[in-house]
Amino acid sequence: MALVLLLASASVQAQTQLNWLGDYATANSYMADLAALWESSGEGSVVLRIGTATEAMAQVAGDNVDMGGSSRAARTLDRTERRVAMYPVVWDALVAVTHRDNQIRNINLDQLKGIYTGSISNWSQLGGDDQPINMMIHADDLEGIDYNIRQLLFADPQRTLVNSRQLPNTQLLIEAVSADPNSIAVTTYSSARRQPLNILMFENVAANYTAIAEGDYLLYIPLYVAIRENSSKRREVRDFLRFAAGPQAKRVLRRNGVVPYTEGLTLVSKQLERDDFLQRNIAASQ
Repeated sequence: MALVLLLASASVQAQTQLNWLGDYATANSYMADLAALWESSGEGSVVLRIGTATEAMAQVAGDNVDMGGSSRAARTLDRTERRVAMYPVVWDALVAVTHRDNQIRNINLDQLKGIYTGSISNWSQLGGDDQPINMMIHADDLEGIDYNIRQLLFADPQRTLVNSRQLPNTQLLIEAVSADPNSIAVTTYSSARRQPLNILMFENVAANYTAIAEGDYLLYIPLYVAIRENSSKRREVRDFLRFAAGPQAKRVLRRNGVVPYTEGLTLVSKQLERDDFLQRNIAASQ
């Protein structure tokens, strides 16, 4: 069941109220702060609820909410999801995280793939202590973070992942990693940087605003707002999207460590190079 994060204040009840449902990653990276900024600017209010990307797109498609937040693109072959329009808002990045006492500081592509496939199962194989690796993943196969990492590492978003524990949502996953010294998981940079976690470098590059914006950190991903083009509040939603692309909003997004989408347009072309590198790795491992 979705959890209400932010309720409209009484001072703006007379103004337009938009309803947003999205996943944990998009709430953390852009939506919670943009909703607060929208309200403080006197533009209106946004009620935020946390759910899943799949749920968000379904509710937008049914015109039950005005906007959805998703850390993955809509599946074009899915009848429901192809009814929504996806607007990228920011560039974030997927990062591997461990307990903060873990001494490992970097992980490379082959090592991360090895953990997911089970060929690497002990921290000693990565130069750490002789302890089992407890991989944490999301229980929902369509959850955006694991969906993206399977696509990037294996070119197969439906690939079965070896894991020690499945968690129902990102918040519980992060809490589990924080409590287990032998754990590892993948989440978004904007979510991880707020937590007492050890964020691993990937291929000897640390995730941060500059590394994401320039494409040096390879596991960058766009995060989206999903809308229904003919929704009952399409004009108000368009106003919000224009606001989200404005200078005030961009300053807020940068503070969260993410890159406003229009400031990272070179990443669109760099994706071809990045994906070619990943595809060659996939081919070599087969």
